[in-house]
Amino acid sequence: MTQVFSSVFRSCFVWLAAVVVLSNTMDLEAKKGRNKNTATAAPQLTVVSPKAGDQYSQSDVIVMQATASDAQEGDLTHWINWHSNRNGWLGIGGEIRPNLAVGTHRLTVHVTDSDGNLTQQVLEFTVNEYVNQAPTIALVEPIVGASYAEGDAIYLVANADDPEQGDMASAVQWSSDRDGYLGQGSGWNTTLSVGTHVLTATVTDEQGESASANREVVVFAPVVEAPELTVLAPAYGSYFDSQSAVVFQATALDAQQGDLTHWVNWHSNLNGWLGIGGEIAKVLKVGTHRITAHVTDSDGNLSQQVFEITVTTGAPVNQAPTLSIAAPLNGAVINSGSAITLAATANDAEDGNLSDYIEWRSNQDGLLTVGAGNSVMLSDGEHVITVSVTDNQGATTEQLINVTVSPISAPQGQAQVTWVAPTENTDNSALTNLAGYRVYYGTSVASIKNQSVWVNAGNLATTITELPNGTYYFTVVAVNSDGLESDFSNIVSKTIN
Repeated sequence: MTQVFSSVFRSCFVWLAAVVVLSNTMDLEAKKGRNKNTATAAPQLTVVSPKAGDQYSQSDVIVMQATASDAQEGDLTHWINWHSNRNGWLGIGGEIRPNLAVGTHRLTVHVTDSDGNLTQQVLEFTVNEYVNQAPTIALVEPIVGASYAEGDAIYLVANADDPEQGDMASAVQWSSDRDGYLGQGSGWNTTLSVGTHVLTATVTDEQGESASANREVVVFAPVVEAPELTVLAPAYGSYFDSQSAVVFQATALDAQQGDLTHWVNWHSNLNGWLGIGGEIAKVLKVGTHRITAHVTDSDGNLSQQVFEITVTTGAPVNQAPTLSIAAPLNGAVINSGSAITLAATANDAEDGNLSDYIEWRSNQDGLLTVGAGNSVMLSDGEHVITVSVTDNQGATTEQLINVTVSPISAPQGQAQVTWVAPTENTDNSALTNLAGYRVYYGTSVASIKNQSVWVNAGNLATTITELPNGTYYFTVVAVNSDGLESDFSNIVSKTIN
């Protein structure tokens, strides 16, 4: 027995000496009944990791694992020794985690049972020098080309990752070239000063490697509009008695500051400053006054209106209303059963717009309608239409229009005229006040305006009947609500046989 232990001791490293001495008695007892001439099998060794050819980084935690068992002695995993040709002895046991030098290691893993039977495995693997990789960063918010109003919350979001440290979004640092350092993290709001900003998001790992991303955003000052000023009284061109106070009324509204009516100021070129507020009353000097109403908001935005009124001695002279008829034209001829459009406007120096009070009367059919316009049917025959309007002082303005409604009789010949509706005025502005069309015709181009028919807006064709045999020439003009006619359309002709 002594010889066996001596050979075991000689085959092991010095660090095993203490183990062998401590277990000497136990091993002797275990071998007392064993036949010296009986050969025993070596332990079975299985290396789990590393594997031959494995590659590691210097920063990796390298776990070495193995198991060992012996038919006579059982589990010998705790006696497994690990050696490297670069680092020397690494440790003992079934799992170790050594710190290894950079380079290719020739690893020897071995275990010896108490009979001196040795089992070992040799493999090579490589530990590569650690090279830190820089993090990456990508901006999510704000988006490219983003713009904000002053005071808007600006959401800052960035994705940041590091090969060694993983998600680093919480470490992102934000700054502006105008406002300086903004804060840290991802998914939070900030506000910026007015102007163009270059935002920079930066992340730095533990090794000092960093990555940055930039984005330009614009913060603009909100457009502040001037207050909306409305003068309610007096009406432009009004006349007043010098013995009576003139009442001035107005409203002023501001989109940002609300109601500013109480800040409306009133001035006269003859009387000077008249007062402040939404309603004031003032006795004025005799003469024509140029009145200025104005209001200014806290941003300095000014709104004003200027108008004239006249103050006379004694009772003011009432001005009669003005009346403008757009349709029908005087002398209009329409077919029996066709509707005729009535359109007019009326204004009064003292009472303002009186269009809703215009009366339309026919000498044959009586009262036709009241108001600025309508479409009516007239009986056959010649009509004298009286258009009138009366102001609050009893002054009346009226105009007369002759309209003929022709009964439909058996045609001698007829011609149908069609056209395309106009959409613009001659200055290229949109045509919005079309009243109708007038179709002129005659037996020659020179006499083409000798006869005409009226066609209401909305119709794009008419049939002219009772045409004796001969050649006729036709053209169409558009008529707006002010009675203005367009230029002739192209002239066409038709021969009636």
